[in-house]
Amino acid sequence: MSVFARVLDNIYWRYYPYRFMYGKSGSITHLDVDGWEKLRFFSEPDELKEISRNADKVFLGGAGNEFLQSLFGPESVFLLDGEKHLQARKIISSELTNTAVSDIQPFIDTVIQSELCRVSDCGRTDLCSLARFIALRIMCKLLLNRQDRAVAKSLFKQLEQLTGFMANIVSFNKRYWRARQRISVGSFVERQTNKLRTTLNTLILESDHSSQFIKKLNSVCDHPGFGPSFLIDNLISCMTAGYDTTGSALAWSLFWFGREAGEAQYLRTAVAAGDMKAIKYFRQEVLRYCPPIDVLPRKLRSGCEHSSDVLSQLEEGAVACPYIHRAHHRAQTYQNPERFSPQRFARKEGYSNNEFCPFGAGNRLCLGMNVGRVIMDRLLTILCTDDWNVCLSNHRFRLVRRNVSIWPGYPLKGKLIRGKISGL
Repeated sequence: MSVFARVLDNIYWRYYPYRFMYGKSGSITHLDVDGWEKLRFFSEPDELKEISRNADKVFLGGAGNEFLQSLFGPESVFLLDGEKHLQARKIISSELTNTAVSDIQPFIDTVIQSELCRVSDCGRTDLCSLARFIALRIMCKLLLNRQDRAVAKSLFKQLEQLTGFMANIVSFNKRYWRARQRISVGSFVERQTNKLRTTLNTLILESDHSSQFIKKLNSVCDHPGFGPSFLIDNLISCMTAGYDTTGSALAWSLFWFGREAGEAQYLRTAVAAGDMKAIKYFRQEVLRYCPPIDVLPRKLRSGCEHSSDVLSQLEEGAVACPYIHRAHHRAQTYQNPERFSPQRFARKEGYSNNEFCPFGAGNRLCLGMNVGRVIMDRLLTILCTDDWNVCLSNHRFRLVRRNVSIWPGYPLKGKLIRGKISGL
């Protein structure tokens, strides 16, 4: 690969993932990033099945773990390997079930309604920031049992400084992450992370009634194999990952609800008639068209590299990356894949886990998928029942990479207006 091609690929990867996803009719199969392993992309259902079957017992894979440890901490469920990962995963997922989320549904509704009303009074607003803040307020209740807006606002400011721009720089060149250099992205993130840890520890100590999540994680710190940092590492991990990926899903929900006026009206009519499956189909189409995580680096079990035609394509030292976005836009699977059409899920609900996998699969299955689905459903339901209109300033579709998630590429500005609008 020429130097020019490598530079161009890196620019696409960071700032124009839409071009990267569709470049050369989707023929880009690998990416070399300075200092990291070679990424090898797969998107065919049979390929994804084979990779999932041979994935190791670890959530993440590749050199990315090195810089993520500075943010999440060494005992994060995302970084633990083997049986420790599976044990930690079981502990955390038990507190993020449908039941746990359903218990706070009244709070979820209150947050969504209050934040929509608040920004509607402000005129044009940044809908991406709104989506992330709604997600974080709900995370604060679920993880910390804190529902005051001031706490969420303080944490939001700190988290915004840690995500997005930082990770994009690091994804371009590993050298930028050197935390031991006084002036570096790594040292800045390390300082900000330490401030965040101090804030969270203070909130835990101040709380009169700890959340079930805190109690469960705290009880594990004395277990063999886990240390005292297990609680704070996984609190930061779940809060950071949750607010970013769920925020992405909510932002895309607002985008498509505002862009596709016909689909939005169809959804309103269906909900008014009591057809709540329409909410599910709209949510699934949002996640199909714009999965929050488009690429999932996979660490494979040792010795399996040449066990199949799929895995034999891996160059030495390369990391297998299921490309979820490409899989979701595969013409052989989805008719007219570039058209936003929730009704495709009404016509066919039987897409396999290797055809529709917005939350990953196997050891990469998203820990907070129940949380994300419920929040998306409640946002869409409230938009319909409370008669909200999302009036976008720009309807153009473009993707950019922010942290590990995919977000609307143009500033997603718009107005939230309640009630009927003439001409709509």
